[in-house]
Amino acid sequence: MSRLSTPFRYIRENVFHVGTQAVFAEMLGYTQAQVSRLERGERRISRDAQDRIRGLATAKKIAWNDSWFFEVPAEDRAA
Repeated sequence: MSRLSTPFRYIRENVFHVGTQAVFAEMLGYTQAQVSRLERGERRISRDAQDRIRGLATAKKIAWNDSWFFEVPAEDRAA
């Protein structure tokens, strides 16, 4: 993960361990372009996106923390 990671990129790379935007987009029912805009911080993570991500985490039995929608955890910012 890059040091300048956004919350959405952190979620894709470090929570779901998905290597590409295209794969994560498919998992969420979005386009790669939508994921790219979210990762660049051009768009806020919508309620719909939050619901989809929470549902995906539940389906994959991934422990979830809503704070990830808003900021990258401090211990991972300097990585």
